[in-house]
Amino acid sequence: MRERILNDHIGEKINSWTILDEPEDKTKRDKRWLCRCDCGNVSKVIVSHLFNNYSKMCKQCSLNKLHDNKRLNLFIGLEIYDWTLTEDLG
Repeated sequence: MRERILNDHIGEKINSWTILDEPEDKTKRDKRWLCRCDCGNVSKVIVSHLFNNYSKMCKQCSLNKLHDNKRLNLFIGLEIYDWTLTEDLG
């Protein structure tokens, strides 16, 4: 019964991850599933992190998103003489 439940998630998409395979070692406490991120990176992700939204994407996508957010918001609010930057137009 438990094996059938695990197999039901193969192919399922959770956030940016698509589940490719079930855990290799079913006796391990932190079971990991083989998953593919939307960017194509493949990684083993702890199952509980998938379902609790602790892992939403691969490390590279997380770093890219963080970099983009910092770049966009870095100078907003900066005052130069009588001017204040209020919006990043790209």
